[in-house]
Amino acid sequence: MADDRTSAQPPDTQEPSLSDIRADIRALTGAMVTKADLQALSATLHEAIRSEVATIQRDIVAKMDAYKPWKQLNLQQVADWMPLMRQ
Repeated sequence: MADDRTSAQPPDTQEPSLSDIRADIRALTGAMVTKADLQALSATLHEAIRSEVATIQRDIVAKMDAYKPWKQLNLQQVADWMPLMRQ
């Protein structure tokens, strides 16, 4: 399943796709798995997760910036709204 957010990045900075990670796991499944293989896979997964979290954070900030009344809320109001944003 392709993610539209990763396809918008320039090719030289594009993160590994979920299908690339799955292919890595499939390749490791039939072979002897070494500590180096697991460390490389762990690093790949860590970077993919970090990238996805950063993308989500940018999306939230952009949505908050676009919603002008949000800027007038105090911290308690922001805390009250957070559960509603997750729905």
